[in-house]
Amino acid sequence: MKMKKSLIAAAVASVCAAPMAAQADVNLWGEFIAGVQNDNEDAREVEGDGDMYLNLDSSNFGIESSEDLGNGMSVEAGTELAIGGASPELGFDNTYAALSGDFGSLLAGWGVDSAFYLHVLEPTDVGEVLGGYLAFGESGYSDAADNALQYGYDGGAFQLTAEVQMQPEDDVELPTTPATTAAAENTETFDKMALGATFDAGVVTIGVGHELSSVADNTDQTGGDAPAEPSMTGFSVGGGFGGFDLGASYVMFDTDSDADEGTDPTALDLNASTDFGGGLGGLVGVGMYDADNDDDADNMTGFHVQLSQSLSSNTMVFGQLQSQSIDGGDAGEDTDPQSVFVGVSHAF
Repeated sequence: MKMKKSLIAAAVASVCAAPMAAQADVNLWGEFIAGVQNDNEDAREVEGDGDMYLNLDSSNFGIESSEDLGNGMSVEAGTELAIGGASPELGFDNTYAALSGDFGSLLAGWGVDSAFYLHVLEPTDVGEVLGGYLAFGESGYSDAADNALQYGYDGGAFQLTAEVQMQPEDDVELPTTPATTAAAENTETFDKMALGATFDAGVVTIGVGHELSSVADNTDQTGGDAPAEPSMTGFSVGGGFGGFDLGASYVMFDTDSDADEGTDPTALDLNASTDFGGGLGGLVGVGMYDADNDDDADNMTGFHVQLSQSLSSNTMVFGQLQSQSIDGGDAGEDTDPQSVFVGVSHAF
């Protein structure tokens, strides 16, 4: 799964948005996030011995260009070079071209934010430990849309995104559960359609999204030749109250699978953040994932705590703790992985 836009990256975005907006025609931008991370070994899916290591978490460098075509029309294109992880990998991400006007915006791209992510997950994206991440980490779901065509409309208080993804045969990911990922071997085509909308009601902002996948000729998943159509539906709500920014998201999965009959997972995220003043900020989030198994196996809960201190308009230091609890079910032991990450971020 591609790394989600982390809490740290979201915080950095606020300090890099102004310089980007001030540029014209061609924008060069970047963010560098580095630190020391320590993971314990109490996790079934963690590779290695969990020792302390240097982590480059979502360091990105990009170029964007835009041109005014007149008559209210404009064209924009960009690409992003991303580096991330404990064993840093270099690759292109968020590559797109878009035509915008009074009608809205038409975008074609690879590795761009998916419609579902934009309206359901991004408002409560507080790190990689909460319910949504736990669910999608299990499923292989990516918040990035590949080979995608998107239509977006921004009406101020109302925003809409419609999307079609077209995946080649050798690049299949299934947004369902681990039991169905093996079905990718028998998949000839893999496409997605998604629709998301956000409404600013003044006191709160409400988001909704639905994503439907089509997996053709998948006998492992459906027991026949009919296409499987796993889907997910999600809701988000957020707003500011008494100096705190509060948010919540809820996602329901429909595996649409004979092999997983009766297992339709759900995920819930809750978070709160605040500015203490003097550049000091804090955030706490909790998440719950219900795998919908009879013996509660793979049910997960987690929490995420972060403190950050701004050193300048572009630079901050931070520390965060992520902790999970994974139910082993009747046949296994519970596991409780934890991760501590201390580092610095700089945007330009």
